[in-house]
Amino acid sequence: GTSALLDGCRYDGQFRAGLPDGVGRAAWPNGDIFEGCFQRGLYHGGGKLKCADDSTFAGQWDLGAQRGTMTETHGDGTWYIGQFAQG
Repeated sequence: GTSALLDGCRYDGQFRAGLPDGVGRAAWPNGDIFEGCFQRGLYHGGGKLKCADDSTFAGQWDLGAQRGTMTETHGDGTWYIGQFAQG
């Protein structure tokens, strides 16, 4: 399904109990886009967040927090690959 959420986000994907849950894509008015898995409305599982400032965060998420191995890249070409414990 598709829905406009309260924070201005446009979400295309699976829902459960009225919240993003499963595979989907969320796009915010500021240009941020998340594509991946959701659980109870939060990033959960594999996914990629592309921010309006041209930075990206790709890897595993745990109920909205970055968790495990994550690749972080920035518009200036700098990058980081490492472990995130709690976001």
